[in-house]
Amino acid sequence: MSSLLLRLGRGVRLQFETSTRSHVLLFPEGCVDLNESAASLLSLLPSTRSGLKQTLRERHGPRGEEGVDDFLDQALSSKWIR
Repeated sequence: MSSLLLRLGRGVRLQFETSTRSHVLLFPEGCVDLNESAASLLSLLPSTRSGLKQTLRERHGPRGEEGVDDFLDQALSSKWIR
């Protein structure tokens, strides 16, 4: 499963809101405010799960990938990514 190319879901867009100075994920059913970590991770798409984790390890050290699998699983089940 780590070799599948992950990308934003259909109709989903990552956007920076200047009024709140934060990133949001926009989709037909609504909007989700993202923390800096989630926005950073989603900005790396399209990528594979293993590619995302490798990039985060390179940028932030061995702990850089903590929580990535849980976030990606939630994003997949919410259809924010596919």
